Amino acid sequence: MTLLAESGDVEGAIEALRPGADIGDENAAYRLAELLAETGDVEGAVGTLRARADSGDENSAYRLALLLAETGDIAGLRARAELGDRHAAHRLALLLAETGDVEGAVGTLRARADSGDENAAYRLALLLAETGDIAGLRARAEAGDRNSVHRLADLLAQTGNVEGEVGTLRARADSGDENAAYRLALLLAETGDAAGLRARAEAGDRHSAHRLALLLTQTGNDKGLRARANNGDENAVYRLARLLAETGDVAAAVGTLRARADTGDDNAAYRLARLLAETGDVEGLRARADSGDENAVYRLARLLAETGDVEGLRARADVGDRHAAYRLARLLAQTGNIEGAIKTPHARANIRDENAAHRMTEQLAKTGDIEGLRGRAIAGDGQAAYRLAWLLAKGGDDRLLRFGFSIDGSVADSRDW
Repeated sequence: MTLLAESGDVEGAIEALRPGADIGDENAAYRLAELLAETGDVEGAVGTLRARADSGDENSAYRLALLLAETGDIAGLRARAELGDRHAAHRLALLLAETGDVEGAVGTLRARADSGDENAAYRLALLLAETGDIAGLRARAEAGDRNSVHRLADLLAQTGNVEGEVGTLRARADSGDENAAYRLALLLAETGDAAGLRARAEAGDRHSAHRLALLLTQTGNDKGLRARANNGDENAVYRLARLLAETGDVAAAVGTLRARADTGDDNAAYRLARLLAETGDVEGLRARADSGDENAVYRLARLLAETGDVEGLRARADVGDRHAAYRLARLLAQTGNIEGAIKTPHARANIRDENAAHRMTEQLAKTGDIEGLRGRAIAGDGQAAYRLAWLLAKGGDDRLLRFGFSIDGSVADSRDW
């Protein structure tokens, strides 16, 4: 059929497709309707698609609505819309709006929206907003339509009616609409309404609590932040600590975060370790690291490395601090002490610390230590064997790369061992 149409025999293609369409072949029906429309037989195309649409074929219903809209058949669309065809209803509303019949478009969409059609509800709210129908939007918003709530809020904002926007969003937020709660908190923050934010934050709204802490920080209101922090607001705790640190009261900032961290707050522990590191407080980090705070362990090793404290790193590496061992090996290598760097992670490498083993193998390869690599390879270190093979190959001996090891641990000469 496609070949007939492409060769110019459209009539032949139509006749060939018709039997398939008559027995329910959807592809034949779609192609037949398309060819009929192309040849000007819109009525035939509509009839073909209607037959399938009436049998429950959603794709045909969609194509039929599109065809009726393209030909401006308002009566045809209305007839199908009245039968409950959502595709026809949406196309009818669009066509009515384009021809200036906004009232008809609104009525069509409202009927569908009231029956539970979310797409129609969305389109209706959009149309009401585009036409500036605040009353229409408010009526639907008060009836619980979230699409109308947000469109109404946008429209009120555009007209400068902030109070109306706040009221609209608050009504929805109080009914459990998270999006409305987020937008309301953002609006209150933008207008500097700390009292409004506080009231909602104290009622349990997390969006308002977050925006209030941010607003208090921006205005330098440490008393307000402290009050919120004392009431258990974690956002306020973090913001207060940052504000105190920025204004030079590091001790108070540390105390604020420590109190929260000691209750098991991992975020506070992370922020505390970062602050101690930023202020160079080695002893503060050491105390927390020794008490088991992994954030402090990591930050301490990093700080000791940044200050070049080899002995401090060595002391911590000797008691099993993997972060310190890594930083120590790296620091020694950077200062040219390759032998020391290689020896540093040995103990940890031999108890299967993969990171340490990897670092040691890389150091052995960089220094060209063939025997060291051979020992690691024979002990089962695959990475060391790989590095040794390439190192030997570079020197002209590619046997290990090609054949591997013999049973006795020597390099094999062939694959026959």
